[in-house]
Amino acid sequence: MTNFRHSAVTFIFLLAVTFMVTSAMAATAETLIVSKEGEGYETVQAAIESAEAGDTILIRAGIYEENLVITKDLTLQGEETAEIKAPPEAKGLPLIAIGPDNISVNIIGLTFRGAIKAEKGSCRDIDAGLCASGLTARGEAKVAVKSSIFTDNYMGGLYLRNGAEAIVEESQITDNRGVGVYLRNSSSATIRNNVIRNNSRGIRVRDEAQVTAIGNTIEASRNEGIELSDNAVATIKDTSIVDSDDEAIRLEDSSKGTIEGNSLSMNGGGIGLWDSSQGTVIGNNIEESQVGVVLFDQAEATVKNNEITQKSEQGIGIGLLDSAAALLEGNEIDVSMIGVYSFSEKEITGKGNRIGGSCVELFGNLDGSLRIPKFQAAEEKIVYPDERYSSIQAAVDALLPGGILALEPGQYEGGVTITKKLTIEIAGSGTATLRSNSVALSLVGNGDLAISGFKLTGSYGDGVAIGKSAKASIENCEISENGGVGLRLLGSSRAKVENCTLRGNEDGGIRLEGSSNATVVGTKIIGTDGVGIRLQDATWIELHESTVTGSKYEGVYLKDSSRATISDSEVIKNGDDGVAFRDQSRANLTESVIRGNEGRGLSLADETVVEMDKGKILENEEEGIYLKDSSRATLASNVISGNRDSGIFLMEEVRLALEGNSVTGNEIGVELHYPSRFQGSIEGADNHVSDNDRDYEGLTEEMQAGLI
Repeated sequence: MTNFRHSAVTFIFLLAVTFMVTSAMAATAETLIVSKEGEGYETVQAAIESAEAGDTILIRAGIYEENLVITKDLTLQGEETAEIKAPPEAKGLPLIAIGPDNISVNIIGLTFRGAIKAEKGSCRDIDAGLCASGLTARGEAKVAVKSSIFTDNYMGGLYLRNGAEAIVEESQITDNRGVGVYLRNSSSATIRNNVIRNNSRGIRVRDEAQVTAIGNTIEASRNEGIELSDNAVATIKDTSIVDSDDEAIRLEDSSKGTIEGNSLSMNGGGIGLWDSSQGTVIGNNIEESQVGVVLFDQAEATVKNNEITQKSEQGIGIGLLDSAAALLEGNEIDVSMIGVYSFSEKEITGKGNRIGGSCVELFGNLDGSLRIPKFQAAEEKIVYPDERYSSIQAAVDALLPGGILALEPGQYEGGVTITKKLTIEIAGSGTATLRSNSVALSLVGNGDLAISGFKLTGSYGDGVAIGKSAKASIENCEISENGGVGLRLLGSSRAKVENCTLRGNEDGGIRLEGSSNATVVGTKIIGTDGVGIRLQDATWIELHESTVTGSKYEGVYLKDSSRATISDSEVIKNGDDGVAFRDQSRANLTESVIRGNEGRGLSLADETVVEMDKGKILENEEEGIYLKDSSRATLASNVISGNRDSGIFLMEEVRLALEGNSVTGNEIGVELHYPSRFQGSIEGADNHVSDNDRDYEGLTEEMQAGLI
């Protein structure tokens, strides 16, 4: 009890002493005047040096060409048009430098203009944080800025570093070459009710710095409106960000942000999260930015109750790539191209998103449960047009699983998202054409579509996209002249394509990603500006009785651990290799023709494995078969003829088995490159190698005899 009484008395005594000291300081604090008219001090720095801690310096109207240094507690208050401007000799220095000691400085009603670049770069002394900004606060300094102007400064308006703290409110930070407000090295700031216009970036936060930005107007940034990187943390609320060249808000490098209630309009992008950044994005209004919210790499976000509108071309609501993950809930999305898309390998969860506009609503590795259907499913069959439904999407939503949509012949605009089992057919005779500003047909989640006899042509994006676990049967269709891929498969989706023509699709004929698979029969892939058929990841394809021709690049391209079975097919007259294999891809080719390609017939690299029998590799502009690295090939009963370079070319650690092949009419029949370095193997029997300009190059007589 005695100890408690002693502690209480001590506390009361200290409180009384603190009060008396504070009162004494307030009573003795002075106001020093700086004036161009001969009143008080002629320069601001002279007043600063004369002032005691806690004094106020009142700066009369006028332009003061100075670089100020403050190392004590002070208040600087400008009167009318008081302006601090850099003198010509002060290159690479801030107009006012505060800190690094533990001091508190108030700045009210001043203009800071024209900090000048250093002889080289922005800073006179970068280690000390002395750079050409309007204000620099360092170390343990604390600064409060109100009703002030920072303009035309080389590095930017305000620069905080090394733990400095600031409150900036009701100020104008405009027309700086660098960043409006720049925080680094664990500094922190509350930025409230300011106008931040026409800077390189409005606010930039790095190196574990923290910012709370509320009620600001950020306009015309030449990069991002607000950028966070290197473990920065931000709360951004009730702020308007307009007309940034890049994203309104960008998070990188494990930074974290709470982004709530903001208005983001006419920026290069809305909100972008990169690397391993994390965001909570709630209740924002994002207008006329090409993408509303987009996540890359391993970024994660909760995206709820936002309004995202983009009516011009290429408008996308929410996008996810790489390994990004998100909860999407209650968003209102009205865009022109894609409502929500995902190429991410991670699960995207959520519900209750209302998607409108002329877009395809969902695209990629997504579940249909993310969106609110336009109608409750109740019909078994709908013949469209039907006055009850304003779009094909509305009619699709109104069908029960297993239902039938019969389209009258004609041309239909607008993308369609399929989330359940359906059949789409043509009502009567004639042709029905589907086209879209984005993707004509997009299957997601539990989508299961059978479609026959349609044209899917002229869309800005893909002709048909199948994502997640969806599947499709596509027969007797023409998929042509689309801006993306003719047919794209993602996730674990599946497709059977039979008796179709895929012609003139800009980004490729067929592309498989993830663990998707396709069976393609009796189909022509013609004249793409990309690759005819491209496989990556763990995909596989069966290609039967089909033709791949006229591709700008490879006819067929396999990478990663993808696999292909190709039979009774032609890969002819493509702009690069006929069939190219990379990484650990594998293929079996039977009774197929690889002819007249601008590159090699078959090209194997890395650890690829190919078996080919009863085929023809003819008249290719480079080698018929090219093998390098640790690739392996087994070739049986093939004709390899008329290729401009070698019929078969091998090197390094290749393992090649040849049996019963005819190798004739090539520049070189079989060529072993750098035989002294060869660590692979060549074996075989019953091969006919003759009538080449040179039958062998680099093979020993023993090797040659072994092939015959």
